[in-house]
Amino acid sequence: PNPIYRKDAAGRLVAVNQAWEQLLGRSRADVLGKTNGDMHTPDALVHAEGQDTTVLASPSGYEAVETFITNASGKQFETIIAKKILRRADGSVDGMIGTITDVTLIKKLERELARQREQLDLVIRSSQQGIWDIALVGDTAPYYSERFREILGYTDGTVPATLRWQEHVHPDDAVEFQQRVVEHFKGLTALFDIESRVKCRDQRYVWVRARAITQRDADGRAIRFVGSITDITDRKMAEVALTDANVRVTEAARAKEAF
Repeated sequence: PNPIYRKDAAGRLVAVNQAWEQLLGRSRADVLGKTNGDMHTPDALVHAEGQDTTVLASPSGYEAVETFITNASGKQFETIIAKKILRRADGSVDGMIGTITDVTLIKKLERELARQREQLDLVIRSSQQGIWDIALVGDTAPYYSERFREILGYTDGTVPATLRWQEHVHPDDAVEFQQRVVEHFKGLTALFDIESRVKCRDQRYVWVRARAITQRDADGRAIRFVGSITDITDRKMAEVALTDANVRVTEAARAKEAF
């Protein structure tokens, strides 16, 4: 299905396939026997001749490059052109054979994916949430975002390959945390959502809100666990301070009433 062409030692086209004709918008009857100079504009000629010179000088006699080509109707394509020098038995150049792979759609999708990743990264960074993505089957390495590592104190970029939550959750929160995980993995809850204290790298504890969801296979088995953590320590400290203040006010009111 890929366009293929063949040149002789003088650089003249001696064969092209139907896919080449369709991509370039030229019939073989019009191009056979022609050289780069016969078919390209001056600017394009310099580029095409440079590619041919590179492959001729290559020790392997093979080169593959990404380049733009323009067909007869002016439509531009992003392509990968692979060229191989053909030699006779005595080692002299007999010509060149090449293939063209149209990667226009692939490149477009790559740019769109890069744009979406950039948008997602901006959203994640602005939300101040740490993201994790853990495969529950297979050997895919877990992913922890930069903010995730920062919350847990791994600012140097390192984080345990296997992060065992049992070792990080505060002992007083561990039972409820594990129960919520089991319930979610069993499908009893649509989302995993809990507020808990977790131990950082320097052994101090911070409050986080962890929210996650599992991806399941056709049999309903959990195969992936993706979620986020948000540092809510300041909010929890404010709640404690407010509770203490309320207690003091209540006790003062009772003391006044008793007096």
